[in-house]
Amino acid sequence: MIHVRVGGHMQFDVEKRGNGSTRIEICCPTNPGVLLSTVSALEVLGLEIEQCVVSCFSDFAMQASCSQVSIRD
Repeated sequence: MIHVRVGGHMQFDVEKRGNGSTRIEICCPTNPGVLLSTVSALEVLGLEIEQCVVSCFSDFAMQASCSQVSIRD
């Protein structure tokens, strides 16, 4: 598991699971466009979101289960 805390305000947890899935938790200050930027970054990394819970009350928080996208010819 990778756990990163940036400046006390941003937190990222990434866990690669044995079944090939990846669990991601993100918590950071709410900013316009943060959800779209996060989903776009996951797509660039080749991850497809299978389940996701998002909260934007006081901070932005996201918990997602992802799978690796297969590259098809």
